[in-house]
Amino acid sequence: MLVGGKAGELDGVSCGGPSSCISVGTVRSRTMIESWNGQVWSVTKSPTIPGANYAQLLGVSCVGATTCVATGYFSTGSVGENTLVESSNP
Repeated sequence: MLVGGKAGELDGVSCGGPSSCISVGTVRSRTMIESWNGQVWSVTKSPTIPGANYAQLLGVSCVGATTCVATGYFSTGSVGENTLVESSNP
């Protein structure tokens, strides 16, 4: 998949309703979040993890049209892999 001309990977998707879905993954070693509004997918701003040299979201669960939680991991290079949990209101 291409995101802004860059190769990306989607790892999880969840829909809180027919016109409200979130997909997560990675692009260029950073987390990636996309949202579906019932007509088109669009890239959603994804948080930057300070000091991380790699971050990936692997799964997402939406319990409604406005509440989602995504999980994954990030690496700083010196500590190894760390758990990553992000929540949002799309």
